[in-house]
Amino acid sequence: MSRGRPGRPQKRLVFWAGEGNSERGYARWLNRLAAKKSIAISIHAEALSGGDPLDLVQQSVQKLFLLEKRRSKYPHRFLALDDDLRGNSTNRDREALELARSNNLKLIWQPCCHEGLLLRHFEETKNLRPHDAKAALEQLLKIWPQYEKGADATLYERHLDEAHINCARSSYPGIDRVFQQIGWKR
Repeated sequence: MSRGRPGRPQKRLVFWAGEGNSERGYARWLNRLAAKKSIAISIHAEALSGGDPLDLVQQSVQKLFLLEKRRSKYPHRFLALDDDLRGNSTNRDREALELARSNNLKLIWQPCCHEGLLLRHFEETKNLRPHDAKAALEQLLKIWPQYEKGADATLYERHLDEAHINCARSSYPGIDRVFQQIGWKR
């Protein structure tokens, strides 16, 4: 017999790690928005301390291990990392992919950087492909002057809504797959 409230769907537990505070703020905003929209997910957001893809996967696996030791298992596991981190070391990249796969950790490759992913959330910039993080931030600040690196959930909440998510989903299949996997319908 279920110990939850009758008629309420069980929330899908989601682990969402990212390179830094901006990614954690984004995941926390998604969690708040999901609650407002009665989407049955619960996102646990973690900020990591940077590094290459292997460092980030190792940090995520360690955080997951500690978290699941104290709480429930997280069947949905994601790590948001910058695409521009790939390619510096083929061996370390391969190890990162193997470790992620063996721990059921799905990688969200942010186009260039987190700000590059955010550009996909706006109709006027969804097709831009900045060549580096500096260019991505410059473009983002043109349409969202209040944005700050290390943004918390409140900043996202003030400036973004579900229409922005749908824009990103339509312009970037990688993020659309993440939302599909966690059961966030359009």
